[in-house]
Amino acid sequence: NIITAHLGGGITVAAHDKGRVVDVNNGLDGDGPFSANRTGQVPIRELIRYCFDFGYSKEEVTKTFISQGGLYSYFGTVNAQKIEAMANAGDENADLILKAMAYCLSKEIGSNASVLKGKVDAIALTGGMAYSRFITSEIIQSVSWIAPVHIYPGESEMEALAYGALSDLRGEEKAIIFEG
Repeated sequence: NIITAHLGGGITVAAHDKGRVVDVNNGLDGDGPFSANRTGQVPIRELIRYCFDFGYSKEEVTKTFISQGGLYSYFGTVNAQKIEAMANAGDENADLILKAMAYCLSKEIGSNASVLKGKVDAIALTGGMAYSRFITSEIIQSVSWIAPVHIYPGESEMEALAYGALSDLRGEEKAIIFEG
């Protein structure tokens, strides 16, 4: 049983029960922790106020919350390593925001541990922000009591999709068609 946390433009945390994903947040649409450019979960009353008080269009709200939120909204960049360097140089705001991100991620990992009823063999951190020692060390401090944490930095989605397609074409696995 593994919990994976992909730390990219969006953040997804998934519970895998014996190889099958049984729960995952919708990081593509901004669910879960805030990320490099997504706001993550926000209080619904504040979202409603934001939309109505400022009269933004659906497109403007979507752009703000899905592509101009998260780290970008604070620093004008999605480069976590640059923000980490700021924190290491004494920027208290950068330190606070990165710690808040790690805190939110740790909570999401913990909630997935409950999905697996505490039977977690490993936690894997992947994605571009997994290169950040600042973020990963904060997460490890918070969740390593659940299971050993392994770090696999970088983006491998396209490679994984290609292997999945090959597996289907070779008849090794049957592709699942998702609708809706």
